[in-house]
Parts: sequence; C-alpha cells; structure tokens
Amino acid sequence: MDMEKQIHYLENQVEIKTRNSNKLLMIFGTDHMPKIASSTDPDIVRLHSDILPVFTAVVLAYNSRISAKAAHKSATAVIKNLLKDLSKNKVPAWDVFIQTHYTKKSPGYIAVLPRGRKTLNSGKMDQRIQELAAFITNCGNDAKLAPTKTEAQTVYAAINAARSLQQSKEGSAKDLSATIEVARVNLSNYLYRNICFLAYKHYDNPK
Repeated sequence: MDMEKQIHYLENQVEIKTRNSNKLLMIFGTDHMPKIASSTDPDIVRLHSDILPVFTAVVLAYNSRISAKAAHKSATAVIKNLLKDLSKNKVPAWDVFIQTHYTKKSPGYIAVLPRGRKTLNSGKMDQRIQELAAFITNCGNDAKLAPTKTEAQTVYAAINAARSLQQSKEGSAKDLSATIEVARVNLSNYLYRNICFLAYKHYDNPK
C-alpha cells in the first residue's frame, strides 16, 4: 500500500472522531481514565498524572456548557410564557379597557393601537418586545389609560429582564463552546499519546 492510503494511521484518530461530538470524547476519556488510574506501573502512573488535569479541564468545561445551555433554555421558556400570557390575557384585557374609553377605529383608539392587537400578538420575540414598548409610549399621559400603561410597563420590565438573562446565557454557552473546543483538542492529543505509548509498551499483549 502506498503512503497516502496509510496516512490516516499517522493522524490523531481520537481528535478526528470527536470533532463533532464532545459526548464521544467524554466516553473515550471516562473509559480510559479508570483503566490507567489503577495501575502501579511507573510509566502508566506518569501517563495518568499527565492527563488527569487535562481530562479534568474537559469535564469542567463540558459540564459548565451543559449548565449554560440548560439555563438558556429555561430563560427562553420564561420569555415564551410571558409572551403567551401577553397574547392570551393581557392584550385582550387592555384592548377591552381601551374601548371603554375609545371606540374601535376612533382616533383615540388608533393612537394607542394603530393596528389593533396584531402587532402585540405576532412577530419575532424582539419585535413584539419593541411593539410593547411602543404601546406604552402610545398610552402617553392619558389619565384614562394610566392603569393599562402601568400594567404594560410591569409586563415590559419582566419580559425585558428575561430577555437580557436569556442573551447572557446564550453568550455564556457560546464562550464555553470555544473553551471546550480547545480542551477537546488538548485531551484528544493526550489520549492519542497514551494509546500510542501503551501500544508500544504492550505490543505483544494489546489487551
């Protein structure tokens, strides 16, 4: 066989196989670590000592990323629930209240809800948050709409806070993705080194 067909044997197969799977790397690592941890062979003790902090760094980064993704998912659920409540309960109640003072299609009603409930109930997340802010602005200093404006401000503050938290968790997850990628490559190199050394040391007894 020519060298080009054999070159994959010279490449780090651990790194290659785990490029799209941090979970697979964790499986490799957690399978390898206890096997060498129990050895009293000085060479293998050194291998374990060298790789332990590298493996620990991967575990910490991996677990932190899982936690960050869970926190982001939770924060997203909070926003979705708040927006669902806005559409199902808050907006209809505000619309009815406004119509007790301004009939639908009247100038006073249009000034507050130019397109009725539609803009508050549809669109992407940030668009709906912006529309809610616009609704609050539209209420202005109209004393008759003060109760609705106050409630809308409370709802807006809650949604905005949830959105800020969600974005911060999203940023954390992305930052940790970069961290775990560095740790993945590092551990892959150590695992490959250990495999090569063990294959050399125990060439006549691969088990």
